[in-house]
Amino acid sequence: MTRAEVNPRSMTPAPRMCAGGAGCDVLHMKTWLFGRQAWEEALFLLFGVPLGILWFTVLVTGWSVTLGLAITPFVILNLLVLAAVIRGAAWVEASLARSLLHIDVYPPHEPLVKQSLWRKTFGWLADPAMWRAQAYLGFRAIAGFGIGTLLAVAFGVSLGALLAPFWYWAPHGGIDIGIWHVDTLPKALLAVVAGAVGFVISMLLTRLFAQLNREVARGSLERSPDARATRPPQSIVERRRHFTMRACAPSWRSRSMRRSSASCWSTAPARVVVRTSMRWVSSSWSGGEK
Repeated sequence: MTRAEVNPRSMTPAPRMCAGGAGCDVLHMKTWLFGRQAWEEALFLLFGVPLGILWFTVLVTGWSVTLGLAITPFVILNLLVLAAVIRGAAWVEASLARSLLHIDVYPPHEPLVKQSLWRKTFGWLADPAMWRAQAYLGFRAIAGFGIGTLLAVAFGVSLGALLAPFWYWAPHGGIDIGIWHVDTLPKALLAVVAGAVGFVISMLLTRLFAQLNREVARGSLERSPDARATRPPQSIVERRRHFTMRACAPSWRSRSMRRSSASCWSTAPARVVVRTSMRWVSSSWSGGEK
């Protein structure tokens, strides 16, 4: 005969056990404030201090030299280097965002076809993705530097207040936390409470600023690693055009077929795609009439 457990373990998953419980709200808030993701976001925002200084220096110096050499042949080399530096900086920021903010963003795409020296030098100036990447670098240089500095000061002051009982006696005459002078043990214990509150507020600001950086990164950087990963067509006309272009792609790559676009339609894959599309459209219309 088996003995029943006095306090048997529940086989119900934790989220179902916590449904509607007040204690789970506290647990969720604790995880939201002090979980791994919160610390990763704090690290990302603190990276804004050194990287912000670096990106500000790169953008200001790069464009100043470019404008200064605009009427000289050296502008060609300068634009090539500036484009490479911008792509590299965007790659660093996109890698940090993927690792710490857990969003899928990527640097500006490289051209799919081989370009001439003239296109390599001046073509990227007409690429909106490159200007969006520079806008994001500027955001990190200005707002990111300010946010990182604010959080560094907030975390430093909160940590100093939390540890006040262990070091308030070391400086001559006590320590100063803002306008508060701590020189006795009771004041140091009160500083611990103030430091805990300040630390919670700092983590709240971290989550809010991290969400702001997510939205800016999604709007500024590329959403896919491959330039060929386009949005799937939605309408019937777009689907027919998409299938036709895919069927015509091999003939466009062939040198012998580049001279005439009409030759693409004479290929067998193109005829099959067009016929299939027309049959699908007619069947859709007939089904709708029924």
